[in-house]
Amino acid sequence: MATWNCRTLFGSTQGGSSQRRLVRATVRVIEKLVASHDIVLLQETHGCEEDLASLRCRFLRHSIFGCFTVGQHGGGLVFIICMKFMNAYGDPTLLKKVLRVNSVVPGRIAFVTLPVLTRLAIFNIHVDPGMPGYDPRYGNAKLRMIHQLFGAVPAKPLTHSILAGDWNIVEADDSRFHPLINKFTPDSSIHSKILEGKLVGYTELHQPAFTRRQVEGGAISVLSRIDRLYSNGFTCELLDRRPQTSTVGLVTDLTSPSDHVPVLVCFSPRSVGPPEFPCIPGWVAKHPEFPGAVGSMWSCVKHRVVDPLARLEMAKSILHSAAVITKRKAAAIGANSTAEKLHWALLGYRGFRQGLAGAKLLRRAAAAFILLKDLLPGGRLENDMEGIAKLVADLSAWHFDEEIEATQSGCGLTRPKI
Repeated sequence: MATWNCRTLFGSTQGGSSQRRLVRATVRVIEKLVASHDIVLLQETHGCEEDLASLRCRFLRHSIFGCFTVGQHGGGLVFIICMKFMNAYGDPTLLKKVLRVNSVVPGRIAFVTLPVLTRLAIFNIHVDPGMPGYDPRYGNAKLRMIHQLFGAVPAKPLTHSILAGDWNIVEADDSRFHPLINKFTPDSSIHSKILEGKLVGYTELHQPAFTRRQVEGGAISVLSRIDRLYSNGFTCELLDRRPQTSTVGLVTDLTSPSDHVPVLVCFSPRSVGPPEFPCIPGWVAKHPEFPGAVGSMWSCVKHRVVDPLARLEMAKSILHSAAVITKRKAAAIGANSTAEKLHWALLGYRGFRQGLAGAKLLRRAAAAFILLKDLLPGGRLENDMEGIAKLVADLSAWHFDEEIEATQSGCGLTRPKI
């Protein structure tokens, strides 16, 4: 998925040859984004519904939707979704006919929902940068839009929602950078505080680079990170998907067609087998059974005469084999530490997510961690996906707290691998 405030796609009030060159450069960037991403979200396109015909002629294998303001000169949102991606949600030809853009704030906030067992709602957001308020209940348009946005987000258990676009608000713990005076300025406005409260339960698909530049007198005066993506998916699910977020191009390149750079995120398929590069969890290395397992296996091979590299490889194999044995013994004993409980809870979540195919994993985890027995078929929490995801999140928080306390008391940070 890619999101970009393109700063005019369908023309401008200025016009002229320079504007036409700018639009052509914008289209070239969009073509590159569409070629490499399943979903492309554009903000500040201007124009109207009829202007989408030019994009539909250019991108024949994509479904294109739009949402525009009444005046056509400000705002404007465009969704470009690959039909191949839509195959996972049903017949793309049928979806193309029935899918509709749900407008929250015309030209500023809209979303498309792809229907399936687990629905996906894609929100395209361009928070107004400073239009005066038009509702007496709110201080200005930004506050109104924030409330309207989160009022339209579907319930979490039913729909995975991704919020992406130009927020025009810096997060409360983030800062704007002023390169001319070499100074960082935090955003202490009410907007960032309210947005922070609204985003409880969301995970930012984070990347650290600035995404927007402000130019004054031919020089960059402000750099900010106002283009961001958020997901309300379960944290353990997102970690299994291994999202990678980055910007495209340099925000300091004054020749680019927009003062924003595109931000993209790529999700990987879920792992269906053991990791490619396995590692030994910290709780296994600290388990009382681990030293004995390593010692008994090493005593059988330590007298072999091999070259140093082969001996190193043999030692690694012994450590990983001892870890497998330790996990089996720990499962028979039962989970005692928070790290152990987190390990088995995450294993149970992955089995629970697979349904009948993952029943073996879930039973194995429940045998080691008694709280998971309620999730087994016939248990009182048999279909509670949100409950087990919350358990994993809570255990992760408790384990992190324990790690901090251990570090402060002089013990080392274990950095456990699950």
